[in-house]
Amino acid sequence: MEPVLLNHEIQISGLERFRLMTEEETAGLRLGHQGEVICIKAEELHMVLSLGWKKEGGMFSRLLSGNDPVAGMEKCYREAFKPFGFAMGAYLERTIAGESARGLRYTYTAQGIEMTGESYALKKNKTLYYLHCYYRTSFREECVKTWNGILDTAG
Repeated sequence: MEPVLLNHEIQISGLERFRLMTEEETAGLRLGHQGEVICIKAEELHMVLSLGWKKEGGMFSRLLSGNDPVAGMEKCYREAFKPFGFAMGAYLERTIAGESARGLRYTYTAQGIEMTGESYALKKNKTLYYLHCYYRTSFREECVKTWNGILDTAG
């Protein structure tokens, strides 16, 4: 798959093993996210990426939704994945596309399969970017290597 451009600003590369997902496949991946989203999948890795962005709201919007997108993601996941045995793993920090990004790792069970999710949030030019990765925990080593490679090339 060719690189994708998020909001004409951040290019995501290293997607050779991925394909664009259909609307039907992405229905359950939005989890309350408002804004633009691109969802892609690497079949043989059992790995899905959900890459989204939205313009940051003004002061009133921040008062309603809070100023910490990672806390918001964690709250959303705790509620949405509760029936699937959500377990918080670790908080994450790294640089993505030259910006400081914060995130979290968590686990859950879907259709009897142990899954791991990693999500990052970063702000660039008054836009919030959300980068999510979901993979089978049994494929963790290869998926983490692929995910980190993709994030390392973001620019």
